[in-house]
Amino acid sequence: AQSCRRCQRLRPQLPRRWHSVLIVQPLRRKLRGHRDSVPPERQLAEARALVNSIDGWSVSGCLSVNMKQRTQWVFTSGVYSQLASQVRRSEATAVFVNVAMLSGMQSYNLSAEWRRPVLDRYSVALQAFNDRATSRESKLQIQLAEIPLRLARTAVVSPESVAAGRAASEATGRQRALDALEAEAERLRAALADIEARKTAKGEARRRQVPTVAVVGYTNAGKTSLVSLLARKSSLLPEDRLFATLHSSHHRCRLPCGLPCLLVDTIGFLSDLPTSLVAPFRCTLRDSLDADQLLHVVDCSDPDWPERCRTVSDTLDKLGLSEKLRNGMLTVYNKCDLLLDSRTRCWCHARRG
Repeated sequence: AQSCRRCQRLRPQLPRRWHSVLIVQPLRRKLRGHRDSVPPERQLAEARALVNSIDGWSVSGCLSVNMKQRTQWVFTSGVYSQLASQVRRSEATAVFVNVAMLSGMQSYNLSAEWRRPVLDRYSVALQAFNDRATSRESKLQIQLAEIPLRLARTAVVSPESVAAGRAASEATGRQRALDALEAEAERLRAALADIEARKTAKGEARRRQVPTVAVVGYTNAGKTSLVSLLARKSSLLPEDRLFATLHSSHHRCRLPCGLPCLLVDTIGFLSDLPTSLVAPFRCTLRDSLDADQLLHVVDCSDPDWPERCRTVSDTLDKLGLSEKLRNGMLTVYNKCDLLLDSRTRCWCHARRG
């Protein structure tokens, strides 16, 4: 109980309910031998969509700057000085550095200098999840996904403490806080394991009745729209926003051949997210891993759809997708009507058919 109270004093690490966000898009140097990544301008567009998907948040501006990897300031000194003056002149209440996850020291240094919260993709995606969490399962998953963020922030030793000679005395309190966070993480894992066990038992019962088809894909690819069409459920309303679906839902369907099946609408995936953010949602994605068939919905109107497909494939591998499901996965190319090239549209329809 004492550990839980200590953890509660450390909360919350998630940003507040509203923010005017300045997005900083790093321009990374392409490394030899690495596969081509999404161009920075389209990474920036996705970052804008991610911020706008959170209720009460808005984008106040965007900056593209060169980035230096593995430094406590993230950016080179020249870029940092220029960026600091622009941040201070802006009306933004928070700064979103569009990288997977900042270290605790990087976040501390930038926040202290800019006098604003500094966010990364991990914390912004976590806020988007938190914005839509309604079930006990999703709330527990978000709390568990927040633990690595809180651990990184708690482990930081501020330069002021070192200068004042308080580093040694604060180390004991910091270690107690870290131990309390680890204990809370174990409690959350146990609670989610219990939910996962019950869901697995229910899934076994469903599979004995009808085959299960899980619909997976990148966020906002159109999974819910496809499920709504196949299941003929007008009450299942899709939204044109990232992470509109946060937990799995099951819908009975009858295929044209007359075979009944159960369609599972799942949470969408996102690129550049650490495994520590994906792993807690394994319980929600259990329906995908235990399905009889996977349908991979691809937004083929997205210029970067091959990279999105790799993100989905890599995420499923991290979650432990079986070889049988991977080999039998069917790909559905969605939003073909948005393509400008009619020849490409016919090609996509041919692949889908």
